[in-house]
Amino acid sequence: LTKISEAAREMEENNGKAVLAAVNEVLIDKVFSSSVTLSARGIVNFIDQLVAVSEAEISGDTKRGISGVSASGGTKGMQGKITTSGHGIEGPRIFSLQRLVEVADYNMDIRPRLTWSQIWENMGNHFAKVGCNENAMVSMFAIDALRQLSFKFLEKPELTDFNFQRLFLKPFLLIMENPGSREDIRELVLRCVDNIIRSLAHNLRSGWKIFFSILTLSASDPSAKIKTLGLAILQRLLDEHLDELCRLSGNVEDVDLPKDLDTDQEQPLSSLQKRQRNANADDFVGLCKASLSFVQTEKAENPLPIGLSMRALCHTACYADIIAEKRVLPPVSGFQSTDPSLSGYTYTGLS
Repeated sequence: LTKISEAAREMEENNGKAVLAAVNEVLIDKVFSSSVTLSARGIVNFIDQLVAVSEAEISGDTKRGISGVSASGGTKGMQGKITTSGHGIEGPRIFSLQRLVEVADYNMDIRPRLTWSQIWENMGNHFAKVGCNENAMVSMFAIDALRQLSFKFLEKPELTDFNFQRLFLKPFLLIMENPGSREDIRELVLRCVDNIIRSLAHNLRSGWKIFFSILTLSASDPSAKIKTLGLAILQRLLDEHLDELCRLSGNVEDVDLPKDLDTDQEQPLSSLQKRQRNANADDFVGLCKASLSFVQTEKAENPLPIGLSMRALCHTACYADIIAEKRVLPPVSGFQSTDPSLSGYTYTGLS
């Protein structure tokens, strides 16, 4: 059976080489670059089939190397060009995975965000699955491709009331949640999160929720290295990017309710102001939860180093100061009550 399988694979490879030799490679490239002209339904179907082919290619012999990688051994850059066909007998093939990155790059900026969310749903799940592949080169290729695409996607600020960033960044979270992911892969995900925060914190909106979930998971990781890296990212976020996170203002007057100039009475917040204030509060709560996840409160199989817990406690002191200075205000509820037994309970002076 093994000989028959090898013969069938060799025949498949020979057929692929024959087709590749007969078809101009420029025309092959055009198949993918022309995907921008497809309809909304057409591009979704195209992506679905490309993902299916990629899954079939990657399901090769994971004990060997990978084929279909450019001469430099890295992933295709946004401005670069893939020069190899990816057909070989060395192991899992990533030709279609590379092409998937290209198609995403071509279509990202020209497709409406609603259409893009449909495209990315299947594509993102595929990247998350490949990112946990047992072949290290395959999984690292997928995560590096995710990193490149994420940088491009996050260059544009997210509009109010949209959650496209959270959808786009979800594959990183899925990889961290996967119990089969390797330590080096989880570390790579955290490095990607750190790089994105360093460069694009000013454009992050709903994406913060994914990053806080990832950092919270790092606190319970069996690897001490992952725990330390997760808290280090939180520390840097506090030191350098707190204003971008919660859209904070240095002036208390700037965050108070608007006042009527004639009566000097506070005016109700507009719908947009309420949503912005609630979003800021949600992000701040997510940050607090991420830090508290590093505080050891119970006995565990993999206890946190005492130094990490003490540093996380220092974070909570910073958060208390921020709240006391009214640099972050509580969310505005549609219904608020002074009765502690009712939902929407607001004690005197909270708002």
